[in-house]
Amino acid sequence: MLISLFEMKRIITTIACVLFGAFGVLAHDFELDGFYYTIHSSSELTVGVSCRGDGFQDYPDEYTGTVVIPETVKFKGKTYSVVAIDKCAFGGCEHLEYVIISNSVRHIDEAAFVFCRRLKSVTCGNGVQVIGNDAFCGCEALTTVSLGVSVRSIGTGVFAGCVGLEHLLVSGGNTVYDARGGCEAIIETATNKLVAGCRNTTIPADVSVIAEAAFYGCSGLTEVHIPASVTEIGFEAFAKCESIRTITVDSKNPVYDSRKACNAIIETASGRLMLGCMNTVIPEGVLSIQSSAFYGCSNLTKINIPASVTDIGGNAFGRCGSLQTITVSAGNPVYDSRDNCNAIIETASDRLIYGGCQTVIPNTVTGIGDRAFFGCKKLKTIDIPNSVTEIGEGAFDDCVGLTKVVIGDGVTTIGDVAFGRCEHLTSLTIGQRVVSIGQYAFSACFALKEVVIPNQVGFVGLCAFGGCESLKTITIGSRVTFIGGGAFDGCTALTDVRCLADDIVVEDDIFDDVDMSSASLYVSASALKSYRKSSPWKQFGKIEVLTH
Repeated sequence: MLISLFEMKRIITTIACVLFGAFGVLAHDFELDGFYYTIHSSSELTVGVSCRGDGFQDYPDEYTGTVVIPETVKFKGKTYSVVAIDKCAFGGCEHLEYVIISNSVRHIDEAAFVFCRRLKSVTCGNGVQVIGNDAFCGCEALTTVSLGVSVRSIGTGVFAGCVGLEHLLVSGGNTVYDARGGCEAIIETATNKLVAGCRNTTIPADVSVIAEAAFYGCSGLTEVHIPASVTEIGFEAFAKCESIRTITVDSKNPVYDSRKACNAIIETASGRLMLGCMNTVIPEGVLSIQSSAFYGCSNLTKINIPASVTDIGGNAFGRCGSLQTITVSAGNPVYDSRDNCNAIIETASDRLIYGGCQTVIPNTVTGIGDRAFFGCKKLKTIDIPNSVTEIGEGAFDDCVGLTKVVIGDGVTTIGDVAFGRCEHLTSLTIGQRVVSIGQYAFSACFALKEVVIPNQVGFVGLCAFGGCESLKTITIGSRVTFIGGGAFDGCTALTDVRCLADDIVVEDDIFDDVDMSSASLYVSASALKSYRKSSPWKQFGKIEVLTH
């Protein structure tokens, strides 16, 4: 869940239709003095500040500079109290810098300030009681947050990705939360749960729980010490904390340990490694590696999987963009790194589950696992051998340094988002046996100029090549029978489409944001009349017969 929620600006700009659907809001009811409002209660005369239009994606920078939220507004002769900042109200306002929230506001809804990258300061009035999930997610310039006396509820991941956050303060009169001992963290007083931390946090010795995503994306955090009192650590509590160098656990902790100075957190009873960092050495005796244990550890360069490890969770090494050397100890019954391939392969299935920037895929591998190379930014080229039959979902997603991909003739299925956001991909060869290209499979490959969809392909998924803004030439194979909505959306450089298929089921929006009147379509002589009459093909400026 958290991975899709916190993928920051790039997901918003490149695979927008997925994320905006999750964050969508109702249209505003009225505008006054530069603010947009939604009526919450006509009888109680209450409103919330909202975004303009149907969602913040429509006007992504509507609010700028300094914003002061008023206590009341007048509309059609009635005075309304401003009681809330609605879902995504200020979402994506990259030039918003300062916000002063009036005492009338009681509720800051989820993702209210999501991705306000230049937001430096938020002053909350004493009336704020609830701060929703991800309210300030991705506010990279935010340095100081102070909670007032009335705050009663704080959601998950409220400050996730606030990489500049240095100070977390709580008013002394607050009865629900505290920042005891100047710890630079927000702690739920009754439960001793640390709900949010920052780069300067020192976890107090009486904290019992570290909440889910409490330090998510805290890139300035360099050291983590878990006191003896901590008995529960939430999912992805320290994910994407890429600068952590040292991890220790108090020797008296009954639940966790950092045995053999391994620079990791291990659940003692289960032998499960829960958190690693750039300097982790996985000890022999560890039985499993938790999902997202090393997620976002961009400075990790080498890892060895001991013989004792028999289970590695999903996305355990996601976004480890500098990972070069990957080995598996001899004698491991589940995994191997055959042929010095710099990858982790599931031995029984011959499926590559994790790779790095120096991986060479052996010709005995039959599948590339979901998110196997996710966020491997230093990977430059990849040659997928003919032995591989399937490329999993998100297998090479966000490999921004990838320039050349050769997909072997054994591959039949390319999974959803398999090569999404490979921004520098210029050379793509799709194998001749591929029959299905998944949703968003090559979306936001900004540098890609030419695509040849082989003749065996029958299915091209939703937004498969959406946002490929440099794409000039497309060849559609003879057996393509279905092309999903937005398949070539935003391919603004498109000039030539060569379609070898005579009968394709398509949605009208497959060429959205493309100037079709300036592009040419080439089809077979037998299909020429049909294409000239049917949508969206008839919108091409020139439709002619294929000559070869």
